[in-house]
Amino acid sequence: CCRVIDKAMIRGSKAPLALHVFDLDVTKLEVETMPVVPWSVRQRFRARQLLEVKKKQKWNMALDLLDEAQEVAKMRESYTEAFFQYFIMGYQNYAEGEWSAARVFLVRTFGMLGFEDGPSKALLAFMERHKFQAPDGGEECDGSQATAWAQLESPRALARARFCAWAHARPDGPSFP
Repeated sequence: CCRVIDKAMIRGSKAPLALHVFDLDVTKLEVETMPVVPWSVRQRFRARQLLEVKKKQKWNMALDLLDEAQEVAKMRESYTEAFFQYFIMGYQNYAEGEWSAARVFLVRTFGMLGFEDGPSKALLAFMERHKFQAPDGGEECDGSQATAWAQLESPRALARARFCAWAHARPDGPSFP
């Protein structure tokens, strides 16, 4: 469900944390239009009450995804098996320090979906800043990868990546396929 997009060292941690992304193409969903209705004092009060009820229910994000599985499946249609295979090959080469090989695969995945793939773009930008020369194996992560993600991904995409990292860190693994 999630693909590994990088690793980062967290201060105080002995092992790097794998960063994941949950791929969704929101352009696959139709947006329902609601008629514009002027708000009355009573309607505003009722809306606030409904929002309070939802806050108190504390919906689990994973359960929400399962409840709306049809919509999730539709948003994942763009992400083909071939895309994932090429990205995995690119990422593995990146992680192993074979950046010239990684570049070939990631350039392909960057435009393979019909729109820009953010993780491919971020990894290519990071490698480009280093002239496609991987650092020596002894160097530790300096957080610049995370900076690349912050510059290229929306807050919503970063939240999805953090959720996937959390889901995969759970002892029982992620709660969805």
